[in-house]
Amino acid sequence: ITVAFIRHLGAYTEADTGTFDALNTWATATGRYDGDNLLLGIGHDDPNITPVDKVRFDACLQVYAPFAPTGVIGCQQLPVGDYAMLTYVGPYGPAMYAAYAAIFTYMQRRPDYTLIGLPAVEIYRTTRVNPDYALNHTEILLPVAKKGV
Repeated sequence: ITVAFIRHLGAYTEADTGTFDALNTWATATGRYDGDNLLLGIGHDDPNITPVDKVRFDACLQVYAPFAPTGVIGCQQLPVGDYAMLTYVGPYGPAMYAAYAAIFTYMQRRPDYTLIGLPAVEIYRTTRVNPDYALNHTEILLPVAKKGV
């Protein structure tokens, strides 16, 4: 998936969800928005290891072709591979920690796959990313590898 993104440095819970609106506005103005673009978030760092001021989160909007970065908007492609996925329904922010804990715990018990690190990818199944909504529908994906391969 090719995405346009704006990077946030700092705690994941402090990321400005208005950034997604800015991406939609940019994509509309540049002819890259068709109404079906996915909204995604990419968490590059483990906040238990990385100093909080270095934690990277990319607010992303799916686009259909690579483009040259412009201003604060960059372009990247999500890595191809296998992912463990958990569907989370609830508010954004600290409440999501339990969902991440659940997927990590589940994957530790799997005899056939192992987590291989980051990035964590969130796919927001909504038309607007809003932490005030109580029933946000989000798919959380973590890269995995088959054991013994």
